[in-house]
Amino acid sequence: MKLKASIQEFARELDAQDNAVVVLWEWLPSCEMAKKHHGKYYFEFTPAPSDVMIEASRFIAWLTDNKDMLEAECPCGEIHDELP
Repeated sequence: MKLKASIQEFARELDAQDNAVVVLWEWLPSCEMAKKHHGKYYFEFTPAPSDVMIEASRFIAWLTDNKDMLEAECPCGEIHDELP
């Protein structure tokens, strides 16, 4: 029974990740292009999660003109005084 519960939890986690990818993708230019060309069937052309993340990072950089990238916090959680 424990194996079945673990598999079900894993499936729920994958579904949550897939949903998050679609939510993020709907904010990106490639989704707008898919909607224009494929109408209500655009979701059939959802890119791989890695491609969505790459497009999102490029889009954010374009939107901010890279000005805020130097002010970002390090993901380690520590406060760093100087850039290496």
